[in-house]
Amino acid sequence: RGIYEELVPMCVLMMELVPAETAGILYTRDPQGNGETLVINAVWGLGRLAVDGSVDPDVIRVKRGSPMEITSRRIGNQTEMLVIGDTGRVRRRAVGKKRREKCCLEDRLIFKLAEIGVRLENLFGQPQDVEWAVDSAGVLHIVQSRPLMVDQAALAWKQWYPKQDPALTHPVLAENLRVASSGAACGRAAVLKGLPDSQSFQNGALLVVDTTHPDLVSFIPRASAVLAGRGSTTGHLAIIAREMKVPMLIGLSADLMARIEKSGEITVDAFTGKLYQGRVESLLQMTAHLERDKGTTAPITPARRVLHEVLQHITPLNLTNPRAPSFTAQNVRTIHDMIRFAHETAINAMFEISDERLPKGSMVKRLVSDVPLNIHIIDIGGGLKNALHRKTVKPEDIVSIPMRALYRGMTTKGVRWSGHIPIDLKGFISVFANTLYDASKHERRLGDRSYAIVSLHHANFASRLGYHFSIVDAHVGPVERDNYISFRFKGGAASIEKRTRRVRFIERVLVRHDFWVDQRADLVNARIKRLPQTDMEDRLVMLGRLMGCSRQLDVTMHSDAVVEGYVARFMAGDYSMGHAESNGQNERDAV
Repeated sequence: RGIYEELVPMCVLMMELVPAETAGILYTRDPQGNGETLVINAVWGLGRLAVDGSVDPDVIRVKRGSPMEITSRRIGNQTEMLVIGDTGRVRRRAVGKKRREKCCLEDRLIFKLAEIGVRLENLFGQPQDVEWAVDSAGVLHIVQSRPLMVDQAALAWKQWYPKQDPALTHPVLAENLRVASSGAACGRAAVLKGLPDSQSFQNGALLVVDTTHPDLVSFIPRASAVLAGRGSTTGHLAIIAREMKVPMLIGLSADLMARIEKSGEITVDAFTGKLYQGRVESLLQMTAHLERDKGTTAPITPARRVLHEVLQHITPLNLTNPRAPSFTAQNVRTIHDMIRFAHETAINAMFEISDERLPKGSMVKRLVSDVPLNIHIIDIGGGLKNALHRKTVKPEDIVSIPMRALYRGMTTKGVRWSGHIPIDLKGFISVFANTLYDASKHERRLGDRSYAIVSLHHANFASRLGYHFSIVDAHVGPVERDNYISFRFKGGAASIEKRTRRVRFIERVLVRHDFWVDQRADLVNARIKRLPQTDMEDRLVMLGRLMGCSRQLDVTMHSDAVVEGYVARFMAGDYSMGHAESNGQNERDAV
């Protein structure tokens, strides 16, 4: 860049990774109001699982004083842990039965950690959020210490808590839930089975989730409260909930989730860890009193004022609907708009690759296979073998790990890529009328090329078949944290109602395979990440089957009951979806 090195001095910090036997988080004060208690969350192995909420940690409470005293010790349900493998990479490993039944930390280390926590608090002059790890030699390492925001509402709730027990007037749906962020709220439960768009989650609803995944942070400002099955009160989502003053409870069972989804209005008591049927006005009024009593927040400094002004050009999102006429580069107003527009435009460009835009010669290889798709492969490094001077390749030439797994699913017995699904006269007229109505479909060519851009660990497969398209973008390799699969599916020849039902079928199958799913009308976006290589390959095999099974399925989607029937067939391994192989008569009937 032409900048002199002397003008931009920079140091690089090399930190040794602690091969932790156990790790976790220490709060030097209980953020829920007990100022004389330290709270320790501990997990087996590396500490990442204590932060992202994917396991239920051990929770130890220590009373300050001389001497210190362990007041409670709860053993979490830890089924897996993160360890450093022989090659230095992080891997998941099952937690043995003996370890699951005992606490991660010996008393000696509990007291030592608590003492260090008090010293850190005194050093920094305020409560601390401390990350720690213990190695195989039993040496305690402090990884990080930062200020801890103590919930002032939790400190004052006893003063305002209703004199009359709410349980005397309202049925108790649940109790003894763990408080991650204090407060009270009322609303209807919205159980999150995937990652919906803004239209699927109503503002003010109670956000109910299975685990406290960090990806849920964007929903916290819109939720009146958060209720979770698994997770940590010291995890990332709990920290954000406290910062945004959104009540949060952890510890719901699957049965309880199902019940509260049908329970109508529910009051969350995130002071005592209870859920009540109906609206408990006294608890809600108490929360309002606490808000008023807290007074003003930190004063507006010049730096905060400048930051506020700058953020107006960064965070607001104006381009929300990619199908709206206003979704153009001319209407980009903020950096958030710019990112949104660039992302949507890049995705759409994947389906505008034409023969004229691709370089001629040996770079593009046509795949000769039993799958009747016009697939052309572009190898960007290590994705194909023995293909340098050939114009065509065979399935056995595919070395790319994700593409090989996807193709294996596409060629599963029973998956039909050719022939017609038998439809009645009504269905045929629906398809014909919809094609006439949608002028853009006349511009699409049936049987266009499908492109796969591959390397050893990466594949981007853009498929066009009939009137729908799909994209699979995946990175699969031995480094678990780098692995991901992104899937997009849109379109069809039938009416919008039938296309939407087909997408619902796809959504339900993906959710059952642990994908986060965003479904809008006939468009579905899904993703999954950070699983071991073998698990990611299994998901890609499933996607290959799903893409084949979904072909022409929209024309048969006459009711919602059909959707559930197809989901059951797919999960049972019936990839023909109950339709026998097409014969000549079936094809003539369809025509």
